[in-house]
Amino acid sequence: MIVYNAGSSMQAGADEALRAGGCLHRLLTFAEIDSFQAKPFKLLVESPPVPGQLTFIDSGAFGAFSRGAQIDLGRYCEYIQANKERMAAYAALDVIRDWQATAANVRAMAARGLDPVPTFHRGSPWPELDRLASEHGYIALGGVVSDRAGGRASMEGWLDQCMGRLAARWPVRVHCFGVTAQWAIERYPFYSVDSSSAIVGGAMGRVMRFQAGQVVQREWREDFAATYDGRVADGVLVEGTAHMGRRFASVEASRALERYATDLWRAKGVTWDS
Repeated sequence: MIVYNAGSSMQAGADEALRAGGCLHRLLTFAEIDSFQAKPFKLLVESPPVPGQLTFIDSGAFGAFSRGAQIDLGRYCEYIQANKERMAAYAALDVIRDWQATAANVRAMAARGLDPVPTFHRGSPWPELDRLASEHGYIALGGVVSDRAGGRASMEGWLDQCMGRLAARWPVRVHCFGVTAQWAIERYPFYSVDSSSAIVGGAMGRVMRFQAGQVVQREWREDFAATYDGRVADGVLVEGTAHMGRRFASVEASRALERYATDLWRAKGVTWDS
């Protein structure tokens, strides 16, 4: 399984440090290419490739929709065409709350010679999931994050239905947007997931650890009291905030979770690439 680290760092030099410090897998949002994520997009194109590093490009349609903005399909396609050798995958441009227009965008991107990862959104008709799985070897599930208020039961019910239908077309690679909850990773054989916990959480004062087979998230003071890891504590190893130290610790946890999930599903006979 691949865990992509999403989110914007909003700190000078942070993206370079993350790239050099072992943050191998990044999910970048095209809607932010001229703003919050200008630096990581620049690094993606202009820096030498890092061995083992994978980048997933998401269109950012949901965030743009929330702000009342639009993403130009032509510009998005042109960027992918010019730089797709640097990308492990790139998502189709969604049209929020319109699965038919979303499907039309997938066809338009294919007409340009692209092979985007289409997203099946919560609320779309189930036959559309069947169609996507029959026509694409890598698909995504979206709309789960917005249901977090409903708790695990609501998320689990929908994901159970999705993965149950996809079982008939296995193997199919599935990316689940915005979900790295351990119960979900242990319950479903996702090929990839993404989370902003490492990058955004570090700036918010949180630290993620993977300890004794479990993901643990704590406020940095609590984490420092438990681990004595000076990287996460403001004013200990660096003057001011320790955003980067918390990010590095959380990236380490993301990689440990990635290895754990890969081994867990391999033991069950699921290797995704076989």
